[in-house]
Amino acid sequence: MVTSILLIEPITSERLAFGKAISHTAYSICYEGSDEENLVQLFDEYHPDVVVMSAVSTGRAGMSLLSELKRAHPEAKVLLTVYSTEGDHLEDAVEESGIVGTLRKPFNRKKVLEKLTQARASDAGARRRAARIETRLLCHYKASGEGFFAARHMAVCDDISPGGILFHTSFAHTEGDILDLEIELPDGNRPVKARGVVRRVEELMPNRAYRFGIEFQQIASKDLDKVNAYLAKAGSTKQKTFDLVKAVTVVARESHGQFVRKASARRIGLNALFLISEVPYPSGADLLLTVDAGPDRPLMSLRGTVRACRDVTPGKQYEVEVSGVEMEKPIAEQFQGLIGGASSGDAAAP
Repeated sequence: MVTSILLIEPITSERLAFGKAISHTAYSICYEGSDEENLVQLFDEYHPDVVVMSAVSTGRAGMSLLSELKRAHPEAKVLLTVYSTEGDHLEDAVEESGIVGTLRKPFNRKKVLEKLTQARASDAGARRRAARIETRLLCHYKASGEGFFAARHMAVCDDISPGGILFHTSFAHTEGDILDLEIELPDGNRPVKARGVVRRVEELMPNRAYRFGIEFQQIASKDLDKVNAYLAKAGSTKQKTFDLVKAVTVVARESHGQFVRKASARRIGLNALFLISEVPYPSGADLLLTVDAGPDRPLMSLRGTVRACRDVTPGKQYEVEVSGVEMEKPIAEQFQGLIGGASSGDAAAP
């Protein structure tokens, strides 16, 4: 997805320098010039993702024009370009006008891309908080800018929203890394493609497992529509969990581990299991589960991710919350039957 930029810069050499800084990237200048007086009209015409405007252009009248733009288009993201000696004098004006940041001259490619990235993603956090669904989607990704032959990694999403994803993987990354993502939705169509920045890093197991909060920077409108459709469907079909009168036996094994351990399920649902175990499991661990609901039901094989592990009896008994449960369709039908029985009379409502 190309991010469009409206560039207001009175000095031709600076416009050329900025264009060079964003060459061969996902950023493109939709308009460039020095006529800041027509700022609102230009925004109406080109609908840019980011406005880059020189402090030389703005002056006192220019700041008034920026305020006018923000009144007409509160969603407008504006970066103000300044010379190093100007930056400190503009902080108050930047804060008051709603500008998302300043970009210092002379232009440095790395800093330009970093500031544009921050500006483009400035509303992603709000989108992410607006709607978030726990899930277990598969995600393939690679470090952005490393070319066609860059190593592709696999991760499992813990949740997804219009603003980003939370996923866990065995590969380490650092805050600020830019990743190209392909998220597999259950509709079987082409994966959702997005570019995101690592905003949160959590080490689940030393040098073995990590969880990352990814904020979308670039996502095509058609892919964002897919995410919203998935969220709407997942939200409307989300099932409650039910207390079971009779505990169900579960055999659990970590997907990369050798040990098989028994546990009992006390609460059950299509999205989550709550197990009582004699051993703790680390948060983020992938579990392979076999559910034995009794002689009248076949064994059911599931996968899930440990979301939390709490002491019930310190050192002796633990409640393990397993979310993002994944299963084959025939198993899902059997599991639905078990949940249906629980909700219709074999269980006490929570």
